[in-house]
Amino acid sequence: SGWEYPPLRACFMFDDPNLHWKSYGYVNYARLVQDASRHNYHASFATVPMDGWHVNRGTAALFQAHRNRLSLLIHGNNHTTKELAQTQDESNRLALAAQALRRIEPLERVSGLEVSRLMAAPHGACTHDMATALLRMGFEAACISRGSIMNQNPGTIWPSSVGLNPAEFLGAGLPVIPRFRLKRGCETEMILAAFLGQPVIPVGHHEEVAGGLDILAQLADTLNSIGEVQWMNMKSIARSNFCTRREQEVLHVKMYSRKILLKAPQGVNQLCVHRPWLDDSASEGLTLQTANGDLASFASYHGEPIAIGSCAEIEVHALPAGAIDPHTVPLPRTPMWAIARRQMCESRDRLKPMFDRLFARKQQPGQ
Repeated sequence: SGWEYPPLRACFMFDDPNLHWKSYGYVNYARLVQDASRHNYHASFATVPMDGWHVNRGTAALFQAHRNRLSLLIHGNNHTTKELAQTQDESNRLALAAQALRRIEPLERVSGLEVSRLMAAPHGACTHDMATALLRMGFEAACISRGSIMNQNPGTIWPSSVGLNPAEFLGAGLPVIPRFRLKRGCETEMILAAFLGQPVIPVGHHEEVAGGLDILAQLADTLNSIGEVQWMNMKSIARSNFCTRREQEVLHVKMYSRKILLKAPQGVNQLCVHRPWLDDSASEGLTLQTANGDLASFASYHGEPIAIGSCAEIEVHALPAGAIDPHTVPLPRTPMWAIARRQMCESRDRLKPMFDRLFARKQQPGQ
């Protein structure tokens, strides 16, 4: 096709963990850092915004000191059952997305960490309407398995290439970066994702490391043996999710994320941006920015060449229609049952290692 795909990128992902303590269930953050440094990998934790009410200082310091090994992204809002796929009116969808972002902001201030503005949908469930709400509120992308987005949107006519791209699209153009289940024997999925130019993102819960971190080490060693892997957080994965094609002095860029960061090759002085989520007749705004400030801004861009001079590094931002400042949206009141449900789920996860040990002792002969 002439398109050059992104480099080999990867990240292990765990849904649910938070910064309340030095561990979460079977995930011990300090041990994971040691293992990640030894075997060269990165782990990102999809944290529930409702859990941002408390941050353990030691855990935050560990994440700060090892940003190349540990990171955070957003996991729903209240983490109720399939909350991004429930039937809601537009105002409720926008309020949910806004509340998720506004809950994350104090967590960032207290912890000193940056949380990637990517949504890992609880239970893999997200509809087109909810995707549009996330987009308008400022989310750069989502991370959901191909099977989940197709199951949750059964009336959608998908292109024949679905599952073969660096991302698919929901709603008004929210990029959905694929992920797959973290398990022993998932090497085939890892290698296939690498072959297709997709980020390699095995995802699981804390139970996946109940038997120790060997599963992560083995999978990382397998992937690292294929070639040079860039282990990174989800923000970096999203911003490197694009394809390029050069035609003399013109660089064509096909975006698979709403914000990308590209380095223009020497000799290139024009840029053409392609946004595969748009129909031929549709248009959106576009901004190009360098480290020194704005390079170009378009209220409506249709793919025409943009002069970039000798700029070395450019951030390209595809602006969604109807963008909303989340601070202007009235926030919903959190139901008491949702708070109780989340606290019970966290308690279950944290107590599971202890209960498993007790149960294992009872099963031993002579006990």
